[in-house]
Amino acid sequence: PSGAPGRIALPLATEVREVIGVDESRPMLSILRIEAQRLGLDNVRPIHGRWEDITVEPADVVVCSYVLPWVPDAAPFLAKLDGCARRRAFVCLAAISPDAFLEPFWRHFHGAPRQPLPTYLDAVDVLRERGVEPEVKVIEVPSLARFATMAEAVDAYRELLVLPRIRSLTRELQGLLSAWLEPSEDGLRPPGRSGPAAILSWEPGSGGRQPDTRSALGADTGTRGDRLRRLAKGSGAPGSGALLRKHQLGFRIGRPVLGNCSRLTAT
Repeated sequence: PSGAPGRIALPLATEVREVIGVDESRPMLSILRIEAQRLGLDNVRPIHGRWEDITVEPADVVVCSYVLPWVPDAAPFLAKLDGCARRRAFVCLAAISPDAFLEPFWRHFHGAPRQPLPTYLDAVDVLRERGVEPEVKVIEVPSLARFATMAEAVDAYRELLVLPRIRSLTRELQGLLSAWLEPSEDGLRPPGRSGPAAILSWEPGSGGRQPDTRSALGADTGTRGDRLRRLAKGSGAPGSGALLRKHQLGFRIGRPVLGNCSRLTAT
């Protein structure tokens, strides 16, 4: 989750016998198929559906890229990743809240702070609740967000900011974006050429324990894992995947992990 549009799945397809790409968006899976055909790759198998709902055979390596903050309940989602991986499971997500750059715009239009999405620290806590101690690597990745035109940028940020299609608001948003976005060789981009991302990985079967997070009085002490579940349920950002997909992380899994790897699942 998400296997499409293939920034991870397609490069890895040259290293393994088969790659399974899982995504609930049919258009994104269509892009994955087209790109695989263009590259002459016949070992990429797209599967449509939510990771939580589909049935997929175990793979040597399972990769989840920039999906977890939008999952309603992270614990069973991660448990399924663990159960489907034979050798290694990877989760890639932002090292800072993706809303960090959106916050000033949200305050401007809504007059209140936006509830931030979870980060890798929350994911680490959910894994620790299961008894898994993941290896964590924080790396710098290039920003891939690009807009061919100002109109495209306005449409994307209107969706992220949950703004109605009112002409006065559109003009106001365009004025703010005109001062903020920077020109590039292929259109417009947000300031900053890179940002921090985190890669969590662990050996499957290393956890499975569900520690008691309640105090002796029976009150829930509250962990980042709880916060991840609450925030994912109440993030209030319909359609935010449209821009996020532009930021998806591309990275290489080391050859020691891929050595003799026959099947990889990207979700």
